[in-house]
Order: sequence, then C-alpha cells, then structure tokens
Amino acid sequence: FAILKSGGSIRNMLKILRSAAVNAGLRCEKALSKGNNNEPRIVTQEDLNIAYRDFKNSIRRFTKFEHLAVLKQVYSTKDTFGVGTPSIIMELFRTFLIIEYNGERWCDLNPAILDYLIEIKEISLQQKNIKGSE
Repeated sequence: FAILKSGGSIRNMLKILRSAAVNAGLRCEKALSKGNNNEPRIVTQEDLNIAYRDFKNSIRRFTKFEHLAVLKQVYSTKDTFGVGTPSIIMELFRTFLIIEYNGERWCDLNPAILDYLIEIKEISLQQKNIKGSE
C-alpha cells in the first residue's frame, strides 16, 4: 500500500510508513490507558489509511488552479514535452506532484494527487490508466 501510494518515491513511502507507525503507537497507548491490553501492537491497514489521508492532504496543498490543465495533460500523455511552461513543469517536479520514472522515460502524477483529482472529479475513473496497459 505505502509503496503504491508513494509512487515509488522512497522519501514519500517513508513519510507514509512513519506516520502510520506513529498512528499505531498512539492507538496502542490510548487502548492501554483504557486498560485494553489486547490492542494489536502492529501497524494496521487503518493506520496506513490515516497516514495516506494525511500525506494526500499535505501534498495537495501544493496544487494551484493553474496546475490543473497541466496535471490532466501529463496524466493522459505520461509526458511533459510540450505541456505547460518550463517553470510550471519544474515546480510540479519539485513539489512531487509529477514523478518521472526511469527506463523507458515517462512521467505520471503522484498517486496522492491522482486520487485527489478523482475525488474532486477533475479526472474520471474511466480516464484512470496505468503505464503499459494502454
């Protein structure tokens, strides 16, 4: 889950995992303070979901209205060539809203931004695709 939702970025994956571990620790402390010794002392899917929600909220703060058209175009073409201005593209890379992948060079949206754009109906589920399955 954390690997997929981080877009393969080690830094973002560790942010999600660290936040999930903190959530698990707080959940266990709360249970222990109430006398519940049966609370599992592991990171649960719910801990990961909460951590991802927080990560998504933090990263979406970088999204500006003028980014929407560029983000949608990068999502559909999997490339930045001829899309937006160089300064906007560099800003989107710097803020991890767009991630560039090695090998057969291609780009895609950060999964957190993709999920956010789907939530606000800027991208439809029918448009959602995965590189290589087109």
